[in-house]
Amino acid sequence: MLSGLIKKFKLVDNPKIEQKIYKIVNDEITANHTCVKLYNLNLEQSRISRILSSGILGINKKLVPTRWSITAVDDILGKNLMEEIRNYDLINDYLVFENEYMHNRFFIILMPDKWEFEQIESWFPQTLWNPSQEPSLSVEYEFHKGRKKYAIKQSGGYYAARFAALDYLYKIRRQAKVLMIREVYPGYDIPLGVWVVRETTKQAFKNKPIKFNSLEEVFKNLKTRFSPEKYKFASEILKQKRIIDF
Repeated sequence: MLSGLIKKFKLVDNPKIEQKIYKIVNDEITANHTCVKLYNLNLEQSRISRILSSGILGINKKLVPTRWSITAVDDILGKNLMEEIRNYDLINDYLVFENEYMHNRFFIILMPDKWEFEQIESWFPQTLWNPSQEPSLSVEYEFHKGRKKYAIKQSGGYYAARFAALDYLYKIRRQAKVLMIREVYPGYDIPLGVWVVRETTKQAFKNKPIKFNSLEEVFKNLKTRFSPEKYKFASEILKQKRIIDF
């Protein structure tokens, strides 16, 4: 058994909860509705997930494992934002946001079309999940009405990325079709959780986007380390044809 000397010990008060938050969490409403109300108070998603995990929300209150609460909040808030975003006007241009953090690089393409979302993950050789010699792709997506099945190929990372896109569109009051490409490079040897996706995508939307006039221009200028055309071929939402395409 290990032991050590305590150099400093200080008694502090119990943590205080703001009155407006305390009032909401004590309402007799579902956990889903409470999460939405807390988001409308401009609380960070991470704080809402901690509150959900603590087991104080909802009518039938219960503790929720932290990992589950993080993805649950991303999904709950995301579905709520979709209801709003589907009624917004479309963006005017093709926009590309980029950001890299801890050997994860995101290319986020926003297209002037109705809300759809897709994430293509590309794990490069010599990364944890890819012992082969070529990048390994996984694709998860949803069309305009959303999805019902859990995104098992990408788990919580899918919902974190989707929420970042929805949060951005909600703030600018616009609608778009969104394709995210996540490239994972050698050096990302230990999975660090959903927060890597959340922080990288959140920062990407704070960066200034590059504007293009067409999807063809986007893919010609996409500075990925893997063939942009292969990403385009792998995409499910880009295979959907519109009347104006004929």
